[in-house]
Amino acid sequence: MDIQTDDPLSSCLLALASDQGKATSRSALVDGLPLVGGLLSPSLLARAAKRVGLVTHLVRQPVSRINLQLLPCIVLLSGNRAALLDRLDLQQGKAWLRQPDLGMQVQELDVSELLSDYAGVTAYCRAEFRLDAAHASTAQGEQSKGHWFWSVIVANRRVYRDVLVAAFFVNLLALTMP
Repeated sequence: MDIQTDDPLSSCLLALASDQGKATSRSALVDGLPLVGGLLSPSLLARAAKRVGLVTHLVRQPVSRINLQLLPCIVLLSGNRAALLDRLDLQQGKAWLRQPDLGMQVQELDVSELLSDYAGVTAYCRAEFRLDAAHASTAQGEQSKGHWFWSVIVANRRVYRDVLVAAFFVNLLALTMP
């Protein structure tokens, strides 16, 4: 069984993860998911994408309404196939796709060819937004309790203790020098 051609959605998702610099495997994407006939279905795409840190949004829309700012995206094709749409130029009538059954190599097609094969659904995938640890407590709604000044002093009491001890010894040394 060739994974590249037999499960096009997971192949496209693996290629997107690779483009984002995330190393993963098909088994890491689909293990434990209720696959349909051993294949990743569009309804499970968001769950599989979350495993590699991607957020997915499925949209039913015509080719002319695909958001060019969100490329590359996964387009569903007829016959339970999928491909990555890398570029789309409607003025020139060209589309650049990566299809799993062609080894994920970029293929230039006429938009008319894409229109005849397009199933009408696009999956936009982006890296999941994550806050760093310094901002996580504020983002989760944890507000400082107490007075605006004294709550900061209490939260950093060890630092202020060290500063006070150092200031005491500096002043003591300043008094003993004359």
